[in-house]
Amino acid sequence: MAKRPWLIPAAFILLGLIWGSSFLWIKIGVREMQPATLVAYRIGLGALAMLVYVRITGERLPKSARELAPLAVLGLIATALPFFLITWGEQYIDSGTAAVLNSLTPIFSLVLAGFILHSESVTLVRVIGLVTGFGGAALLASREFALHGDLVALIGAGAVAVAALSYAGGASVSRAMVHGTPRNVVAAGNLTFGAIYIWAFAALSGANLAPPTRFDSIIALLWLGLLG
Repeated sequence: MAKRPWLIPAAFILLGLIWGSSFLWIKIGVREMQPATLVAYRIGLGALAMLVYVRITGERLPKSARELAPLAVLGLIATALPFFLITWGEQYIDSGTAAVLNSLTPIFSLVLAGFILHSESVTLVRVIGLVTGFGGAALLASREFALHGDLVALIGAGAVAVAALSYAGGASVSRAMVHGTPRNVVAAGNLTFGAIYIWAFAALSGANLAPPTRFDSIIALLWLGLLG
């Protein structure tokens, strides 16, 4: 990285492409699959890929309750819950709106870290950003209501906003509870617990668990599971 400083912005641009386009692929996936089913296959595929990667790299998987507990929490509030809420919400709102609403995550992080946990300083500039961000989210939600003309669109937008809050909570939990565990192992454990939660939910809720058959749905699932 020191010899090739251009790799840093390039990596962020690539990450933005992967994560930003995920909202479009979710929109494509829910045309064939129910939200719980899409998320179950997505997280399950991601967990399998990360476990294989950790195995190849020879990193040790956690076994003690002290190491597993934060990963179990993260699997719920940083993966299973927000993934499901975003996917469910995108049945009723545009993928672009969902992507912008998801940018509430750092704003919620400021609320949690600054006003509740007091782990970060709250400055005037941050407060202005906070108010502006929430104002933009409210404007987007009202746009969805105006376009679709019913409360379901507002509920869909609200689900995505709650997902952003869940992501922010996951970031706070990670900072407070995860110490010394390699990042690849954190990702693998997080996804594994998330897969357990969402597969249990999908089965108990009576969702159709059949895998996708349409080509665009399969591509969406591979993109979301292996990259997103």
